[in-house]
Amino acid sequence: MRGTELQIAGAVNVKVLRLAATALVLAGSTAGCSTGYFTLEENPPAAACVAPHVSVEPAVARPGDEVTVRGVAMVDGCADAISVDEHGNQTPNETQSPIGSIDVILRTGEFDIVLATVDADANGEFEVTVVVPEGTPSGTMQVSTDVEHTEPDELEIVPES
Repeated sequence: MRGTELQIAGAVNVKVLRLAATALVLAGSTAGCSTGYFTLEENPPAAACVAPHVSVEPAVARPGDEVTVRGVAMVDGCADAISVDEHGNQTPNETQSPIGSIDVILRTGEFDIVLATVDADANGEFEVTVVVPEGTPSGTMQVSTDVEHTEPDELEIVPES
């Protein structure tokens, strides 16, 4: 049993030595490389794609009240793959375009109500003020869009007074 333990320990030591040797070779091969002007603190890479999402204000309303719905990241495509030149300037490798004809939807749990149809601006954003339809049942609803993967926001509908 002791011989097996020594063999395993010897194999581990060999692997550790190989890993250390590889690290030294890599460090030596990059020793003359210049980092130029690029640092993560000064010029961070572009963020990964953000899922489309909406927010609604106020968060509590009655039928007949106005609420403002804002949408963000309403684009097709995902410009998160970038190239960085020697000066740290970033250039997207992909394109993204704002989405048009977006249905803003109130999801009651039983049925969906299209509150408005909007186009995203050049930044993939929209803002629209809508009226909560008369007869909308009380409860917590979701405000969303017909854009795939939209993260909704909640709207609490309280009874009409």
